Amino acid sequence: MNARVKPRTLFLTHEQRVLYFEEPGYTEIIQPMTESRLLGETSIHNYQREWRWLESMHAEAGLSHSERRKSMERAQIRLVSQKIVETNPDLVIYIATWPSEAIRSTVLRELRGLHKFKLCSVIWDSDESSIDSQTHDRCTISVSDLTLVLDSKSRVDRIRANTGIYSDFTNVERVTFLPTVPNPNIFHPTSNRVHDVNVSGSIEGFRGIVLTELQNAGIRTFRSGGVFNPDKCLPFADYARDLAQSKIVVNTQTVSSRIQVKGRVAQTLASGAFLLEQDNPESRYYLEGIDVEYWKSIEELVEKIRFYLANDTTRETKAARAHEQWRSRYSIDNFVETILAGVH
Repeated sequence: MNARVKPRTLFLTHEQRVLYFEEPGYTEIIQPMTESRLLGETSIHNYQREWRWLESMHAEAGLSHSERRKSMERAQIRLVSQKIVETNPDLVIYIATWPSEAIRSTVLRELRGLHKFKLCSVIWDSDESSIDSQTHDRCTISVSDLTLVLDSKSRVDRIRANTGIYSDFTNVERVTFLPTVPNPNIFHPTSNRVHDVNVSGSIEGFRGIVLTELQNAGIRTFRSGGVFNPDKCLPFADYARDLAQSKIVVNTQTVSSRIQVKGRVAQTLASGAFLLEQDNPESRYYLEGIDVEYWKSIEELVEKIRFYLANDTTRETKAARAHEQWRSRYSIDNFVETILAGVH
């Protein structure tokens, strides 16, 4: 594939909890990449919905687990292969889901043997304590021309160095840290501030503790998005509007054993809202040189919220500066160009 020719691209995408076009795989990868105009003809294949259909078809077939899995994978190869024949892609972008419903490396390897295409795989939200998750990532990396890790530079460093649990990973030189870039047609600034403090995303783990402590401190908080009960899953356009209309967006980690650059960091900065980011090394690396305000304790967070709510000009000036600094460093075009260069 010539890097200077716009490649025909097939996206193999997931559908975890909502329809695929409201999933992060679509809104954070497929849609902005397609709108970048750096790709040729694009097409989408929803492999996860198809896998669930295959599971239902095989549920009462009287096969053992191993036999059922092999039969489903053979069917998956035929179905995905048919899509590849129809679209003739130069580049396939595989957006991974949970290991139990992901495309196995054996399937990807056979598809690559049947058809000639470059493969870029995307992995995120990995659980280093899960054998299934680690197995999926190790095998996927081994068959890919490029693997993107969206949320952890330190994990990429460990993979590339073959340290610890990554000692048996291969093809590690083809792994890179590349956070997504929110679609500017959806995430963009507004001067209309409706909400004082926005604590967005699923209320799980430490984020739920932070929300409760802020409410106990008498701070008026607004909830937006999330996928767990009692969260309200929103269309991405509504979620983006809520971020942009917030004076302050508080971002937190959820699980102490999994420190990530949350997608909300880029989404908030793209929206021009003022970000109060829980201090962590992943965000520090991603935001180096960008004027973002960090907090280390709930007491410090409460103090900073009160200060910045009382000082509109200071807050809005810092938010605008961080927005411009972030936008000058990260763009969809750079994201796509990194992929096109990396698969060669």
